[in-house]
Amino acid sequence: GNYRCNLQEGESRINNYPNYLLNEEAKILDPASSALGLTVGSLSTGNIPFRYAENSGVRSVAHENEFPSPFTRTGFGVDGMIKPELVDFGGDECFSRGMIITDQGVGIPTTSKNFLPPSSQLFRAPAGTSFAAPAVASMAAMLFNHFPSATSNMIRALLGDSALIPRDRPTLLQGNQYEENVLRTYGYGRADYERAAYSDQGEVLLIAEDEINLGNFHLYEIPSIPNEFLERKGERYICVTLAFDPPTRPTRGDSYLGVSMRYHLFRNIQLKRVEGIFRDWKRAPAG
Repeated sequence: GNYRCNLQEGESRINNYPNYLLNEEAKILDPASSALGLTVGSLSTGNIPFRYAENSGVRSVAHENEFPSPFTRTGFGVDGMIKPELVDFGGDECFSRGMIITDQGVGIPTTSKNFLPPSSQLFRAPAGTSFAAPAVASMAAMLFNHFPSATSNMIRALLGDSALIPRDRPTLLQGNQYEENVLRTYGYGRADYERAAYSDQGEVLLIAEDEINLGNFHLYEIPSIPNEFLERKGERYICVTLAFDPPTRPTRGDSYLGVSMRYHLFRNIQLKRVEGIFRDWKRAPAG
């Protein structure tokens, strides 16, 4: 749901943006904290109000493209889970004469339910997190169409893996010292269908769907990498995304998740050596 800040006056809203989004009152609400579902935050489109003029006094709160919407909710979730995981466009808010107002210029264009007389309104442009979530749901549907045999966990992994955090962000969400604030607000970022569905000349997407028993491990070896990739100067990275649906224990105080998973990345070591390390770990006594 949308967060409605107690700051009624528009000037206070703008002066405290985005700080108030990190307050306890702005945290996500159930069922958004579910570990088995995707939670979506909202971004501003950066558009100006329809009623904008130099002398109108109408100003938008976020104002910039891909800045957090002034009504989005933030994390973290239960046990420090990154929530929301994704963000997409949900619009902005405006203020005029010291009060928050709605303006179609900063909203998300959509069809109207009031299309019959006397309203006869075919389109409208409201704002809210309710318009960000369907954008991600639509992308998930497109991925299901592209990968007909995919499981829901695979689609979740593809969406999360494709996400990028916007480069342009408010000052409070810039720099390494504010990394936690960025994760609370943007999660993993805004998903991208092309990145989720395809490899290209600069990126290769590897997918593995499997089952693993409790207390066990799987090993995956990255295929041989071309010398051109290793020799060319520039930044290189490997992004690993895990998606699974563990049993949950909502009444347990120690942990919401019944089980957890994690990964380790090794380089310049034989596969059999890695396997031996994990087998020794399995045989080691608990504690």
